[in-house]
Amino acid sequence: MRTLRSFDVFPLNLSNFYGGCAILLLLLLLVVTLLFLLNRKSRSLLASSLISDSSNLNPRTSNTVTDADLKFLMDEILNQNHKWEDVIDKTNHHLCYKAKSTKPKNGPLKYWSMTVFNDISAEMLRNFYMDNHYRKQWDNTVVEHNQLQLDKSDGSEVGRTGQTPLFPRIFGHEAGGIVESVGEGVTHLKPGDKALPVFTGECGECPHCKSEESNMCDLLRINTDRGVMLNDNKSRFSINGEPINHFVGTSTFSEYTVVHAGCVAKINPEAPLDKVCILSCGICTGLGATVNVAKPKPGSSVAIFGLGVVGLAAAEGARISGASRIIGVDLVSSRFELAKKFGVNEFVNPEVD
Repeated sequence: MRTLRSFDVFPLNLSNFYGGCAILLLLLLLVVTLLFLLNRKSRSLLASSLISDSSNLNPRTSNTVTDADLKFLMDEILNQNHKWEDVIDKTNHHLCYKAKSTKPKNGPLKYWSMTVFNDISAEMLRNFYMDNHYRKQWDNTVVEHNQLQLDKSDGSEVGRTGQTPLFPRIFGHEAGGIVESVGEGVTHLKPGDKALPVFTGECGECPHCKSEESNMCDLLRINTDRGVMLNDNKSRFSINGEPINHFVGTSTFSEYTVVHAGCVAKINPEAPLDKVCILSCGICTGLGATVNVAKPKPGSSVAIFGLGVVGLAAAEGARISGASRIIGVDLVSSRFELAKKFGVNEFVNPEVD
């Protein structure tokens, strides 16, 4: 047996050498191609899982959200026939946000934004969205704005706005009704109760529901406009065997509706349903905006733009709060007389005054 040493010299056939190199290069090329295809497939699966609300797939385990994550997803979603320009680009270790805009030849200016995050709390996400610099930029994109939130850790779609309209569907979000039946595990309602359906429902368990500063429920505020029930992703409405989509979790333009238990508020059994129905949105929106958000101090001045249902409720909230000067602004001067009953003591018509 011969012992090989580093300085042993062997005869070399050049044709065999070049042939071997060619084979090695070919094998290397095949390996690189295979790795590229596997990576492309995994990224496609990631995008598919993110967009389809599926949490069964495990995306990449990197702890850092990168611009590449955003670019890949946005390239998959955005219409390549339009020229999209960057509007906002904000990134940190856990979160990456990008907004783009485009001006179609026939149509209004459109915006598309996406947030990808990983290992981030609801408070951290809220603080990001409430950042003053971000808000100033985002406020310029509210027309035709589509937004997508993705949780990279499990591949789930957290929230989407401006989604493609779902049809057919039953609209309506203000109503008063009587509970006909309840599902398993529902304890705060029983058949015969008078109730209001509420599109800003509350699960009662998430940080927002437990906070006194917000009712933007992590479960119900965003997911109720998917057109289906949350527990099985199916509609409870149909005609001739074809499903009809729900609307913001309420669908009140119907004799009967089916809603999530967290989207129902029990009310006084003596309440007249034909009058309290507007409490489920218009009144609480205007009153709450003044009392819970603006929080005017006694003796302060408040201006309200628009004296419809929401505006009048906002005026009532200002009156209750003790505001001494409540200015109503509207293009219809005849609304001032009614607005006086809700505390408005000055009126401005921009077309006249």
